[in-house]
Amino acid sequence: MPLHVEYALTALGKSAAVPLNLLRTWVEENIDNTGGSESADRWGS
Repeated sequence: MPLHVEYALTALGKSAAVPLNLLRTWVEENIDNTGGSESADRWGS
């Protein structure tokens, strides 16, 4: 039987989702003002 490992975020890790999603939204809205399309291409946007 293959080994099985389960991972889960702690409450602290889960709480990071809110500010990280806000940061992602900000980046997506401002990517054109932060260094051009080179940055967007690197991240697949």
